[in-house]
Amino acid sequence: MIALSIVGLRFDHLPPSKQALFAFEDGRLSEACVKIKKQTQSKSVLLLATCDRIELWCEQPRTGTVEPLLRSLSLSPLTWTSQTYSISSQESLLHCMSLACGLLSPLFGEDQIISQVQQAYTRSVAVGCASSLLSYLVREVITTAKQVQSKVDLQIVDESVAERVYSLVSAYEKQPVLVIGSSALARSVASCLARRDFIVYMTIRDTEKADLLVPPKVESVAYEKRLSYLSRCHVVISATKGMEYTLTKEQVEGTHLYIDLAPVRDIDPDIEGVVRIQDLDIDLPGRERETQKALGIIETACAKIEHYLHYRSAVPELQSLAVDAANDLVYRLQAPLKQALAENTDLAQVIHETARKAFSHYLYAQKKEQAKRMHLDLSMPLENGQAGYSGDPTVVIAPFHTLEREGWRLTKLQFGSHAATHMDSPAHLLPEGSSLDEIPVSRFFATACVLDCSEDCDITVEKVSCIDSDCDAVLLYTKGKSYLTKEAAAYLVERGVRMFGFDTGNCDRDGDLDFPIHHTILGSNALILENLVNLEHILHRTVQLTALPLSYKHADGSPARVVATYEA
Repeated sequence: MIALSIVGLRFDHLPPSKQALFAFEDGRLSEACVKIKKQTQSKSVLLLATCDRIELWCEQPRTGTVEPLLRSLSLSPLTWTSQTYSISSQESLLHCMSLACGLLSPLFGEDQIISQVQQAYTRSVAVGCASSLLSYLVREVITTAKQVQSKVDLQIVDESVAERVYSLVSAYEKQPVLVIGSSALARSVASCLARRDFIVYMTIRDTEKADLLVPPKVESVAYEKRLSYLSRCHVVISATKGMEYTLTKEQVEGTHLYIDLAPVRDIDPDIEGVVRIQDLDIDLPGRERETQKALGIIETACAKIEHYLHYRSAVPELQSLAVDAANDLVYRLQAPLKQALAENTDLAQVIHETARKAFSHYLYAQKKEQAKRMHLDLSMPLENGQAGYSGDPTVVIAPFHTLEREGWRLTKLQFGSHAATHMDSPAHLLPEGSSLDEIPVSRFFATACVLDCSEDCDITVEKVSCIDSDCDAVLLYTKGKSYLTKEAAAYLVERGVRMFGFDTGNCDRDGDLDFPIHHTILGSNALILENLVNLEHILHRTVQLTALPLSYKHADGSPARVVATYEA
């Protein structure tokens, strides 16, 4: 897992007067990077500026990052802190990828962010704020984004928007329409309406490029003359990428149908009846398909990066072992070489035999260390007739084919998704929560702290505050006598815990149908393990946890095989 802290501030919902506060020049952003790196003691810093957000990426910061970000840009923390958002280290890689691919943009699938990420990285490099790890990360993010752009048709949205706009303005058939802007979306809408015999005017800032930008059957108009066309057009559509209103309340008269398709608001909201792109209720049958394709590419890239980071984390240890082995070999060679020189024997043979003994020593030592590694099954087996939570299906395990009858054995299994030891996904309780099949498989491996809570009635913040900072999972041994408080659950979520394990079938108190603990944990996109066994054998340990659920579509939960690996 990359130790990357991300904070940001979106401003697309703000009026232009406040959006102007975020129009930073490169020099200002470069200075901010240097200040933030110094204040947070981060290994590297990247400051990304787009049309709708300003976002800070910090590698291993030693302090909070929200206040340094705001102060470095001369933004008051008192005013703006509540407007910021934070991305946990566990989610940072997925966020970076999704952002660069345009999946988080107001205009879904836009490709401008790739170049904005590159510009941000170039600024960081220029002022000495980019580490080798950040360089690798940015390279992989940009490569993945370009792969998505080439293999996935995210611009299917443009066509859908154009069709939805046409349905809105169809009552004005063959009437003049003013399209403000020459963006890809503006051109798509203008072309769609012109093909349906609307009289379409489209504004152009650079008239020399009119032949290249203006679709067939569309008349170009200089942007400065847009107001003079309002009297003849009943429909006005704006789709620019600017930071100022294209139309203000003072500039318009009469009744028009105004449609604002800009990522950052184009048309003054004080003008009555403006339809925003978010209001269009666009039916996008293709978007879900293409989005899933994009997420598949992103997930593969994230797995590759995590594999690299895992390998990279072992490099210092391997280098240390290599130095120790070399020093040991030099020590072992001193006496045999001295004797060989005195006796005029074969030096090559002496070196070979000594090196063989030295490396054998190291290999046997490694095997001995591996032998100390223990594996403990924390899973309750499924058994025929086993009852689950009140009202859940009873487990059925019965022979279906037998050796005696068919010549092979096959067993019929029937159970609920929360039978025996099982994993809850956010989809268990949350309408928009992720199902297990949507969660990257890397999330099923964790470093877990095992706490003895068997004597407590309430598991408080104080009780769980002892967990190691490297742990992203916690296992609670309660004997059914104690329960995690909502405050403690929220504290652990804030600490970065992404998997919670319990030795009971319900992490909430029986009878509490509001399920506050479930909601706190699952609402943070963390996972829950219930009905764990054998925790008493690993109390007060830090273990490597493997929790593998069954793979099926739209999984709200699943029985899981859970194994703890630890040093004997």
